Amino acid sequence: MTALSDALDLAEHGFAVFPCLPTKAPATPRGFLDASNDPSGVRELWRRWPGPLIGMPTGNANRFDALDIDPRHGGDTWHAAHRDRMPGTRTHETRSGGLHILFTHHEGVRNSAGKVAPGIDVRGEGGFVIYWPAAGCPVVTEGPLADWPAWLLALLLPAPLAPLPPRQANARGIPGAGTRAAQAIARTLARLEMAPPGQRHERLRAAACTLGGLMDELGFGEAEAERVLFDAVRRAGGAEVVEKNARGTIAWGLDRGRRAPLRLGDR
Repeated sequence: MTALSDALDLAEHGFAVFPCLPTKAPATPRGFLDASNDPSGVRELWRRWPGPLIGMPTGNANRFDALDIDPRHGGDTWHAAHRDRMPGTRTHETRSGGLHILFTHHEGVRNSAGKVAPGIDVRGEGGFVIYWPAAGCPVVTEGPLADWPAWLLALLLPAPLAPLPPRQANARGIPGAGTRAAQAIARTLARLEMAPPGQRHERLRAAACTLGGLMDELGFGEAEAERVLFDAVRRAGGAEVVEKNARGTIAWGLDRGRRAPLRLGDR
């Protein structure tokens, strides 16, 4: 079996895939954003950017998340201590001797490194994993995916925030003030505005994805979304890098968000 034949088999079962290099880095220009579950699209990806490994986007794209256990950084110790609290779910061994424990995607689960414990990473919305069974690594546990256990979700999901006054949404030019969508956008812009220098890029990515996911629900145009994001970057003290670095990040995040729209409603 070749990577392409395994990739086609996954695509026929509805999974989006893309080629990766031996280093695990994406072979395609846009990484997981290039993933396809159309057989003709998969063949074209491997024709143009052949790779020996298969990447699979996590999150909404393939409806699963991964808990990555890395023994090189102590993840095996944490896993041994918490194994009895884990539900039975599909698990793959990785090339480094670690584990990918797979769960049904839960809205709000995103990528994190070491948030649960050292050597424990999470791949959710906006991430991907290598499909190690196609590279000869064993499937440790067969069967359907389980839901995330509640005790792990409590560590991964942000605590609920109190509603912002409608005037804070209005002050940033966000339509639909008072709706949950407008509140969510106002919060993510506020986090960006308060970002210290080392965290501005990460928070800009998150804010752009949030706006992209909600702009259609609010009737928020792309130009307006770009404007409020640029304004937030400037308020964070990043005016000198707006044109150089922020424009591409904003375009990427808005596009990514619109591919996976959020539906919060007006409750």
